[in-house]
Amino acid sequence: MQRMSLFPVLTLVALCLVSSALSLDVSNLPPAIQARQYVRSISEAIAGGEHEKVVALCEELLANPDIDFDPDFRFYYARSLLAVGRREDSVAEMEEFLNAPDIDEELIDEGLAILERAQMGDVLARAKELLAPAMKTLETGLPGLDYAQLPSIDSEFREAVALLKAAVKDETLAPADMHEAHLLLVACCSGGPLEDRGEAVRLLRAAAESGSPGAQFMLGEAYDKGLLSIGQDAAEATQWYMLADQNCFAPAQIRLVELGLRKSGWMGISMDPEDDGNSIEYGYSENGVFLTDVLPDGPGGKAGIKVWDLLVSYNNIPIKNMAHLRSMTFGTRPGSSVPVAVIRGKDRRRLVLTANIEASPGDVESLWRAHNWNKKENDPAVLEAFIAAKGGSRQRVRERGEALFKARQYAEAFTFFSLGAELNDAESQSRLGDCYNNGNGVTQNLEQAVVWYRKAADQGNAKAQDSLGDCYFDGHGVAQNHEQAVAWYRKAADQGNANSQNKLGGCYYNGNGIAQNREQAVAWYRKAADQGNAQAQDNLGVCYQYGHGVAKNSQQAVAWYRKASEQGHARATAELGVMYFNSEGVVHDCDEALRLLKLAEILGYKGLNLQSNISIVLEHIRNR
Repeated sequence: MQRMSLFPVLTLVALCLVSSALSLDVSNLPPAIQARQYVRSISEAIAGGEHEKVVALCEELLANPDIDFDPDFRFYYARSLLAVGRREDSVAEMEEFLNAPDIDEELIDEGLAILERAQMGDVLARAKELLAPAMKTLETGLPGLDYAQLPSIDSEFREAVALLKAAVKDETLAPADMHEAHLLLVACCSGGPLEDRGEAVRLLRAAAESGSPGAQFMLGEAYDKGLLSIGQDAAEATQWYMLADQNCFAPAQIRLVELGLRKSGWMGISMDPEDDGNSIEYGYSENGVFLTDVLPDGPGGKAGIKVWDLLVSYNNIPIKNMAHLRSMTFGTRPGSSVPVAVIRGKDRRRLVLTANIEASPGDVESLWRAHNWNKKENDPAVLEAFIAAKGGSRQRVRERGEALFKARQYAEAFTFFSLGAELNDAESQSRLGDCYNNGNGVTQNLEQAVVWYRKAADQGNAKAQDSLGDCYFDGHGVAQNHEQAVAWYRKAADQGNANSQNKLGGCYYNGNGIAQNREQAVAWYRKAADQGNAQAQDNLGVCYQYGHGVAKNSQQAVAWYRKASEQGHARATAELGVMYFNSEGVVHDCDEALRLLKLAEILGYKGLNLQSNISIVLEHIRNR
């Protein structure tokens, strides 16, 4: 039986990062199978909104002479090109799509709109460029204009207003850009030569109703203080401030505190921001919100609330939606005992639990944003004392960030990690590095990732040391230096970090940044494998199978492959299947070999001979 192609070289990139690669290794597959793999991968990228991946895969496919490019994929290719800023390429591809025969008619109107947007350039960016001499940032962080500067840029100002009016009508504009365009247009209509307060209020209300927290705050402020020629109305002001508060807009939170309207209870739970509370349509007897995260030491966790519980009532009040629950929780005085009802499990048991509400770490976020907003004392020690006085802590700040991150509220999580990092919390610094490294809640910046990883690593944080080692190994955000990678991996490995132990083993195995030493590789693989690191278990299996750095022992290879396979490691699963077929270290068993090879396929293994080996095993089973 032909053995599958293995990867005994065990480089960090090949073994640890192969799953994140954009390109597909399909060169040895028949064209029909290649096409199927590309269709699947591109469709998944389109569904996930991964524009860069869509572009990369489509360009691979276009470069493949053996596969025809589906015309409808050209639409998504053009759309993604525009999303990543390649406007001219987007125009060319969309024109080719629209001129092609037999295209999906449902895509034509959207294609024309995308083409128009790509052809006229970045309207919002151009408008901001024209307004730049008069633009200023208000204390709230929102855009404003210095009207005294407008006479000197009168023609530019009028052109910018025309562009902004076009932008707010562009339905393809991203929500954040749409909100910014509305707010800039509001500023243009609130004073200066084109002042029209009625239009400013109309625009402000439209943006507020579309979910812009900045516009919600500004509309609340207008009603609060009688701005823009609308009468004061405390009830309207409160309504808009509270909506902005629900969107975590700090100035609104601060104003509600000033008005005595914002209290700050906390349960330590997170929900899907898209959950509309309409669980009855899924067959439940009551409406409620599903919990995506529960902090074990938070009030909810201590009460016995669990992840994926359906929370249906709070203090005996039925829950309408996420905003309703959040509002009730915030309004509960810390120290109160509140009955909460949840529906749990497949049998949908209804349980009533008691949560002892604590002071909200949401106060920490408000105070931190207020701290930056008002440009007050920037001394972390002063800020930490400020937070502690409100019942917060560095640990609580980080935990809140982690909870928000798990709920995919990346921008809010970034705020908390930033606060913790400023307070010199090493774990927060490491997580802030992760945000910069992956573009979570902030524009990706590999150099800034290195800065924060280094701050945490210098404090002895093993996770940050491991991440900094990765940056040096791959040359991400810093010049590639395998010797430095080895040094940081060793620091983390000496603290018991299993990932770094495995990577240090890989460096010894391949001689990357250090003299090759297979025996040392085995020693470090074993340390990581004993901690349950699946990649290290697979690597150790390879070493035993081929006698690299240790006496060849097929039984030991099987044992380590099995441990990795049980954790879902695809390559180890496939190799274990081959060993069952070849009677290496284990009794020959075709059925088990086939099960394992098919499982490896499901897990996404792309070994060059996987399909061939499955066919061989199937043929053997048929003929026995």
